[in-house]
Amino acid sequence: MVIKRTTLKKMLLLFLFYMPFLRFFTANFGTLYSLARLSYPIFIIFIVLGLYFGRNEVGIWGNLTNWIKAIIFFQICFAMISFAINVYSLNQFFYGLYYHLRLPLFIILLIVFIEKTDVDKINDFIIKIVYVDAVFMTYQFLFMGLRQDFLGGIFGNTQGGNGIQNIVCCIGLSIVVSRYIYKEINLRSLLSYVLVTCYMAAIAELTIYFVEIIVVLLISFAVAKEQRISMRKVIMIFAAGMAVIVGFALLFRYFPTKARFLNIDEILRYLGADDSGVYSVSRIHGISQIKNAYLNDGVLPYFGLGLGRTLEGTPFHTMYGRINYTWFSSTLLMMESGYFGVFIRLFMLFILGTGSYRNLRETNDETKRALHLMSFLMAILSVIWFFYNSTLDDKYCVYMIAFALSVSSITKKEEGKMVK
Repeated sequence: MVIKRTTLKKMLLLFLFYMPFLRFFTANFGTLYSLARLSYPIFIIFIVLGLYFGRNEVGIWGNLTNWIKAIIFFQICFAMISFAINVYSLNQFFYGLYYHLRLPLFIILLIVFIEKTDVDKINDFIIKIVYVDAVFMTYQFLFMGLRQDFLGGIFGNTQGGNGIQNIVCCIGLSIVVSRYIYKEINLRSLLSYVLVTCYMAAIAELTIYFVEIIVVLLISFAVAKEQRISMRKVIMIFAAGMAVIVGFALLFRYFPTKARFLNIDEILRYLGADDSGVYSVSRIHGISQIKNAYLNDGVLPYFGLGLGRTLEGTPFHTMYGRINYTWFSSTLLMMESGYFGVFIRLFMLFILGTGSYRNLRETNDETKRALHLMSFLMAILSVIWFFYNSTLDDKYCVYMIAFALSVSSITKKEEGKMVK
């Protein structure tokens, strides 16, 4: 079979939802686990095909942004230094490279092979997924008695399903808010989406989603290209604010103990401002905790224990996984690649965010503004997720996040002026 460039593009688009939808079958019916294990070799095939199709044109080593090449290059360099320092299994090393580089590598593939028309279709599809998911969640909540982390809708009924929902809802939120600001949808469409997702967050106990809504609204209000305070912006803040209040009311009704988060001291304790938090490592001080406990010798604070050496399933994780360092991208990356790895990841998100913002300021096309704003919002949310959970590295979420982060560059590519 001959694989063409257009075939690779279709495969990439399908792969965006391959793992999340596969989880529906593995979680609900206990089947297709073997297909889930194929994501690793499939991704490697994508890289090989991407190199092949991009060798003689605007592609992987051609006209791509300099930052993405630098990020991958330095990540590999630091990983090799760390490997030389720690000397561990080659299998762990190569899997660690895949695990930590799949986000920037998939962003490259999407920028090179995906077009703006594909972005519009995927965005519409994501919105539809959210509404379908709300129906599934309601059934699970009312008739299956599922609650909290187990309320995963179409993403399954096992623990962690609601984390995938949070990512999908946030991507959809960035889409609808951006479209509303730039007059692509009306207030009713915006309000219906926010209400539905607030309802989903309430019954699945996704407290973080209410914070994410506030962040998205405030940032959108501040950075949208129109500097004046328009009536459209004011209405958006007011209407969405009312929806958030309704969502909080539902959350406190079904989970009364969550009312404690109205207290700032309780919020800080949950995040670990006192070096404790609700997990063994703190969200706020997790990096320093990892450094003091495991990386306090020589150059280890800068290079870590090695990519892949402390992931789930390794001997190290068997011994120390009880502190839950794999639950947060920041602490896992600190453990494996030290300060340099943490800096590279945050620098990548910074470059993605500033590039999207610059694209937003430069264009006068309303539709393209909405897409640039979408990527900018996702870059901000990704920084939050880096410290709050592990979704930036989660096999079910990483590819959808990569898509949302690459939308601005894909849109800019249509003008033939990639951000350098």
